[in-house]
Amino acid sequence: DGMARKDDPDAYYVEDPLLQQGKEKFNKMQAKLKRREREWAGKSLT
Repeated sequence: DGMARKDDPDAYYVEDPLLQQGKEKFNKMQAKLKRREREWAGKSLT
């Protein structure tokens, strides 16, 4: 039946270059936020 096909949609998104770019951008943004939080924490501690 159609539900048991092996070519499930998830398999096609593993090597998606646009998705990879999005992840890299997201990770960079997260790193910036973490750095900013750390700076804020340092300022509040001193």
